[in-house]
Amino acid sequence: MIEPMRMKNLTALMGILEKQHGTLQMYPTEEFLATEAVKLYQEIANARVFEEE
Repeated sequence: MIEPMRMKNLTALMGILEKQHGTLQMYPTEEFLATEAVKLYQEIANARVFEEE
């Protein structure tokens, strides 16, 4: 079962990282992708579930 509140919270965390750390870039460099903020952003994005498998 997909947990709507969990998805909402994960998405909110992603939004905070986007605003405070600029984790979304059109053409990111290798150095940028290696930052802790981007790694955390990717981990949170991967933790979201959109469909039951």
